[in-house]
Amino acid sequence: MSQSAVSYANAKAAMTKAGLPVSAGANWTNVDVASWATFMINDTYFAGGSAANKYKTAYGFGFPGEMPQLVTNIIGAENYSATMAASPLSGAHALPVTFTATETNSNGQSFSWNFGDGSPVVVTTVPTANHTYAAAGTYTAHVTPTVNGLVEATVAVTAPVVVS
Repeated sequence: MSQSAVSYANAKAAMTKAGLPVSAGANWTNVDVASWATFMINDTYFAGGSAANKYKTAYGFGFPGEMPQLVTNIIGAENYSATMAASPLSGAHALPVTFTATETNSNGQSFSWNFGDGSPVVVTTVPTANHTYAAAGTYTAHVTPTVNGLVEATVAVTAPVVVS
C-alpha cells in the first residue's frame, strides 16, 4: 500500500470529512486520538481485520507519521473543486450539447451527469459528456464528480441551456 507523510492538521481534516469529532487548534488531544482510532478501524475506510492497533499492525505506520494512500486521498480531496460549462447554450431542438467539467487540484475518476430534462443520469470516466435535448425548454445540467473514491459536491452548469 502506498504511503505518504501527513500532518496533524491534515489528519484532522480527513477525520472531519469523515464526520468524526476533532479538537480545535493545532494540538492533538484525547478527542483526536479517539477519533483517529475510530477512523482507522472503520470498515468504511479499511475493510476487515482486527480493531486492536489496526493502523499499526495492518498498515505498517506509526501514528501520526505515515498514513495509507486512502487517507491521503481523503485529505487531498479537501482542496478539490470543479466548474461546469456547456456548448452551445441555446438553439433549436434537437439540440446537441457538449458538457465539460473543469477540475482543480485533482482528477475525478467518474462523473455522474444529470442533464435536467428527465433523461437517465449518465456516468462517464472522463470530464466531458454529450447530450441531445429533444424538446423545447430551459434546462440546468449538473455533474457530480467522484474523486479518490469520494463523491464531491454537485456542480451546476454556469448558465442554463435554452432549447427553442
